Amino acid sequence: MQLFPSNIESKLGFTKIRALIETNCASQLGRECVEAMEAQDSFAGIRELLAATSEMKAQLESGDSFPEIAAFKLAEELKKCAVAGYFMSGEDLFELKLNLEIASQIHRFFLRNNTDYPVLSSWSRAVEIPKGLVDSLTQVFDKDGSVKDGASSRLKKLRQEIKARESSTRRALDTILKLAREKGYSEKESGLTIKDGRLVIPILAEHKRRIKGLVVDESTTGKTVYLEPIQIFEKNNEVRELRFAENREIIAILTALTVQVAAEKENLMSVEVFLGTADFTRAKAKVAVEMSACMPGITESSDFRLIKAYHPMLFLSNKNTGTPAVPLDLELNHSQRLMVISGPNAGGKSVAIKTVGLLQLMLQSGMLVPVDERSSMGCFKELFIDIGDEQSIESDLSTYSSHLGNMKHLLEHCSERSLFLIDEFGTGTEPQFGGAIAESILSSLVEKHARGLVTTHYGNLKKFAEQTPGVVNAAMRFDLKHLAPKYILDVGRPGSSFALEIARKMGLPEHIIRQAKEKIGHDPVAFEKLVSELEQEKQKLDLHNIENEQLKASMEAERLEYQQQLAELKSRQGKIINDARVEAQALLAEANQRIEATIRSIKENKAQKAVTHKVRKELNEFRKKVKPAKALNQEPVKIIPGPISAGDLVRIKESRAQGEVLKVTEKHAEILMGSLKSKVALNRLQKVGKATVNPSKQSRSNIDLHQKRTQYSTQLDIRGFRAAQALDAVIAFIDEGMLLGMTDLRILHGKGDGILRSLIREQLQGDPAIKSIEDEQVERGGSGVTLVNLK
Repeated sequence: MQLFPSNIESKLGFTKIRALIETNCASQLGRECVEAMEAQDSFAGIRELLAATSEMKAQLESGDSFPEIAAFKLAEELKKCAVAGYFMSGEDLFELKLNLEIASQIHRFFLRNNTDYPVLSSWSRAVEIPKGLVDSLTQVFDKDGSVKDGASSRLKKLRQEIKARESSTRRALDTILKLAREKGYSEKESGLTIKDGRLVIPILAEHKRRIKGLVVDESTTGKTVYLEPIQIFEKNNEVRELRFAENREIIAILTALTVQVAAEKENLMSVEVFLGTADFTRAKAKVAVEMSACMPGITESSDFRLIKAYHPMLFLSNKNTGTPAVPLDLELNHSQRLMVISGPNAGGKSVAIKTVGLLQLMLQSGMLVPVDERSSMGCFKELFIDIGDEQSIESDLSTYSSHLGNMKHLLEHCSERSLFLIDEFGTGTEPQFGGAIAESILSSLVEKHARGLVTTHYGNLKKFAEQTPGVVNAAMRFDLKHLAPKYILDVGRPGSSFALEIARKMGLPEHIIRQAKEKIGHDPVAFEKLVSELEQEKQKLDLHNIENEQLKASMEAERLEYQQQLAELKSRQGKIINDARVEAQALLAEANQRIEATIRSIKENKAQKAVTHKVRKELNEFRKKVKPAKALNQEPVKIIPGPISAGDLVRIKESRAQGEVLKVTEKHAEILMGSLKSKVALNRLQKVGKATVNPSKQSRSNIDLHQKRTQYSTQLDIRGFRAAQALDAVIAFIDEGMLLGMTDLRILHGKGDGILRSLIREQLQGDPAIKSIEDEQVERGGSGVTLVNLK
């Protein structure tokens, strides 16, 4: 992406963003990536970087354990590996081991979670970790970076010899030192020490001649000398020679490792790049979390739509102080390519265009931005800005000359893939000429179809925006009552500078303001007055909109509450009906059992009066027990005396069930109850009124019980039904079977995962009307069919 001018990052505040990322890096590799970060103009490249940062942000927010990328920079050492005779130091090789361990951990993490982090997983797959080298390094170095005794058999043997010789030397020296302390040649608290790799004893300077040996060193005060007794010269020499041999063996081990490293140099360089990129990406993700940034929609066009966009540094500053930040809503597209923003000084115009520029620069550098997720942003080839004072004493350029130089560069290089931001357009010279030149430049930029934002106080530019297709006015909202900015951008109308109002607020004499109005003339003052009135009307409208939104939210909350209550009522109603059905089935079963017991008792006792009277009494007591309680506030049914005839509304005495009389014979009446016809004795009926003619009833088919039985199928197929639909169908099927006196029913639900079978079994389990539930025989469907035997 081409940027102009060269100090654009500083002017937009991107250098602060870069510093913020750098502080979140865990390694020098990551910090070097921050320094090398540049804005891209490749759509695919930008999208990949943004996706990777978004995935890393998701990983941070997930709370899952992730390795700290405290990697080391070893590229220069890796390049030297090809030089004959060169070997890497133990410290460098140990750091390489740590790098490979971190890379392996990251590699495993993303491959294990590749569906959650597709881009980062693809980066991991592109890196090859040399397992053989990792194993060799692990065999040589322990956890603190020291070369292990077992790095080679010879090293192990040498170190064992060194340990044995040093132990022997210590014992001999201990004997000499003990004797010296007894004779007062050495202080009582003194002990053995090592000087220049040789074991020595401390002797008081005045007694150094008492013991034969070599003075190796002396204390700072000169009161003590460190003496190597002549008796242990050979022992120390032997230890020293063994140390030299140990060092040569370690060099041989490191040289062998360096050869292995040289063979994997390209892979290791890739690993280092991967670690740096991972650290850099994680640092960007940490900054994104801090500023509540996200990945907006990305398009290849030059259009963008910002919703609730924040200036990143202003957002962080306000977050730290607890001050609410005001978001920016702004859109540029083919039909609205250029926006002219006007309004009072310190109203937020400059912050608005800097916000747009900084967010675009961040996005095309692969950073998430603090906007609403519904926002969309495009990709630009060039970004030009003209913000601030560019006066240059060295170049002998005035502020206005510098601005004109910037405009010249913009006109020469901008295209429809360019974004330009110009602050205080046309200022720095006589307003009449500055405004005219600015208008001409804007006209040329409109023809080039570039996208841009300009801020101004010039009335001719506001008028140009009003009259030119592709250009739109916008204003920073201003509180006229308190003469304070609100930092909200209103698109579609020009803004006022409110110079006279601010002058009056600041206490300038009224005659000065009046005189200024006269000098300005009628038209400009009238225009400013109109803008002020529009501002007041806009504020009233905004207030009404807020009230309407609050009312709408309140109504929506009430609607949701009513829906919840309705759902609860329906749920409660369903439970009551289901409980009633279960209770009714239980009562019916008990009634049938009592009736059968009564009949059996009468038969067994051959209708003896006493027994018959007793069992009838028990049956009547049970009937009273199960008789429904009278409903509260229920109006009594009025019994109409007289004969029953066709068309009358009657009820059955015992059950209170009502029906319409269809036909009357000598002792019986045929009545219609719902969709069932039944023949009932006249002495069991009571007339309660005349049946009203209901067209919907007349249209229904009246089916008697016999017809219903002939049409009823004892098999129900619910394969393909949803769970709730299947349960409803099964309940209706069982109820109708009970009503029609059926005993053996088949429910065909299929095998599948057994979910439907389990739901049906749970629903029917414990139903008092059901005698048994079992699977069909294997050859006839097995567990795919449930057999229901009714009592």
